[in-house]
Amino acid sequence: LLVEDGEFDEAVSQFLRLVEQNPEHLEARKELGRLMLLGQNWTEAERHIEAALALAPEDLEVGTLKATIDYRRGRQDDALARPMISRARASASSCRPRR
Repeated sequence: LLVEDGEFDEAVSQFLRLVEQNPEHLEARKELGRLMLLGQNWTEAERHIEAALALAPEDLEVGTLKATIDYRRGRQDDALARPMISRARASASSCRPRR
């Protein structure tokens, strides 16, 4: 809501405070990663998404955010090798169009 109101820095500050109080807050880590991606702060985005991955390694949203960071940092092979992306690609290739 703060971001929608143009208060990007305040949103970041609030999520940082939440993570300081509870480093294992998955949703705060994801939001910080997302906000840092929006601000093109790749290092901080990756730090928070890596923390989120440690908390929830099978979370599709976190895996997608990590793949996005890898891609933006020039690590396309890593992005495509993310387990969630690999599973999605395998699933898509096994689907056949209906006739």
